[in-house]
Amino acid sequence: MAIIYSYPKVTTPLATDVLVLTDTTLRAGKRKNQTKSLALSDLAAYVISGTSTITGTGTTNTLPIWSDGPNGVLGDSAISQANVGTGNAKRISVTGARMTITGNGGDADGGTLNLTANSARLGIATSAYPGSITEPEASLDVGKNARVRGSLNVGSTNEQYLFVSTTGDTPVGYVKMGYYGTGVDYNLSSSPQSSTQYTTAFSNGGKICEDERIMTFKLSREVMAGLAGIGKELIAQDSNFTYIVKEAYIYSVPTSGGTSPIISTGQDLQITYQTQNNGIRTTQAWRINSTQFNLDPDKRKLTAFRQSVDTVAVGTQFAVPKSSVRISVNGSISSAGTGICDFFLRMRVKNIDFNDDIKNNTQLITIT
Repeated sequence: MAIIYSYPKVTTPLATDVLVLTDTTLRAGKRKNQTKSLALSDLAAYVISGTSTITGTGTTNTLPIWSDGPNGVLGDSAISQANVGTGNAKRISVTGARMTITGNGGDADGGTLNLTANSARLGIATSAYPGSITEPEASLDVGKNARVRGSLNVGSTNEQYLFVSTTGDTPVGYVKMGYYGTGVDYNLSSSPQSSTQYTTAFSNGGKICEDERIMTFKLSREVMAGLAGIGKELIAQDSNFTYIVKEAYIYSVPTSGGTSPIISTGQDLQITYQTQNNGIRTTQAWRINSTQFNLDPDKRKLTAFRQSVDTVAVGTQFAVPKSSVRISVNGSISSAGTGICDFFLRMRVKNIDFNDDIKNNTQLITIT
């Protein structure tokens, strides 16, 4: 019989190739050690069967890694798993190292990170937020600055409830709020929180800021009847701002058979500026004449103020005008009548800081 190593070698074995082996099966308590054959396909099935499970030791719930591949040594990776909460949720943690995930593409077939559960949350740098948030509190919770290099779109598809354009859009850098500008919510406030309180503007550098405040005041019939003379203060004088009333209207609401007071003929319900620089100075800004105010005193009505021709707020030689805003009647007013009649005054007011808004304005245009 030839020596085994003297046979030619097979470098591409087939599943149907046959090996010679010694059968050590016990028969009647004895091993006969019979010579038999074994197909390579049967050998492969044996190697990957449960009877040949690879075993060893390691750290529970920790993903192993080849720490010395050429020598077949396994060790612990930085990735571990732990139970979260009372359900079947799992936490995958990377400890002792920075985690970087890279890949190519991104479409329906791959290259995506998709957390499908309704309660899924993704937190980024949440421990950097004051208070050290350990778990994200929203679907996306970012504890530090975020940068979006492409366009930002808030909406299911193309609604653009909030849209910020970027390179590739025309014009570059515009902001759009798609729910507005179409008349969908024009004057259809469904809650007190939807009522207009401020207008917006853009300051130097593109920052959004409050521009004009829309203020609402309630005055009872008794208060209205006491407006003769100095009247009531609506906005107190401020040390920094000059107030300008841009528009005003008043809504009278009689109930329980009530009627509004009556202003003497030829007199006005007026909104005035009152400065106290070197003495008190009062100038009329807006007015409703007695004919308009006294019309149908027992009915609900909305009356707009008319701007006075001589609207001016006067300061001194060394001080800009810083006025309070008041409402009064420049004559007599009667409270005759019964029941209730409330008045709701609505004004659009702008405040101006002379130094910041005017004198030191970075976009000041000087005419020479």
